[in-house]
Amino acid sequence: MDRPGHRDTVPVSAGGKILIACDAYDPALRQICQDRLYRDVLEKGASPVVAPAGTLLLNDRELDGQLVPAATAIGAKAIFILSLTPATSSTGSGASLGIGAFSFGGGGGGGVGLGIPIGGGRPDTGFAANGRVTDVRSQRLVWTATVVAAPSADLESQVDSLSRSLLDSAQGAGLF
Repeated sequence: MDRPGHRDTVPVSAGGKILIACDAYDPALRQICQDRLYRDVLEKGASPVVAPAGTLLLNDRELDGQLVPAATAIGAKAIFILSLTPATSSTGSGASLGIGAFSFGGGGGGGVGLGIPIGGGRPDTGFAANGRVTDVRSQRLVWTATVVAAPSADLESQVDSLSRSLLDSAQGAGLF
């Protein structure tokens, strides 16, 4: 773990390889996360790589240790994993008000309508993102941090914000 005055992190020099992975319950969310993380790591000056196709990952085991052989094979110095879990939610009323007018055969009319969805409004979810860095050579966890986003229906913006926050923190700890 990163402690003030103590550097356990493994710096990734400019262009150095870092294996990236996202751990999320939903395959679409996992892909959004991995695409964002790839771009953000690239912006930090490192060379993000993903596990080769066919890398066997077991759901009942910690992802970090399972990726060490793949990271070693591709020459990555570190593994950066971003795990996303739902953390907060908010639900609006979902009620909507509509006003309309019409004309039919010379006559007209108007109306007001109120719609209330069954089961309440659409919940927005805020995700917690845990970032972890594992040193490939020692196979040791060297840095971790967690950030939480406010509930939002815009998953891509939320993942972007979480990824950038974690990578900025990792950079502050000396990873990049």
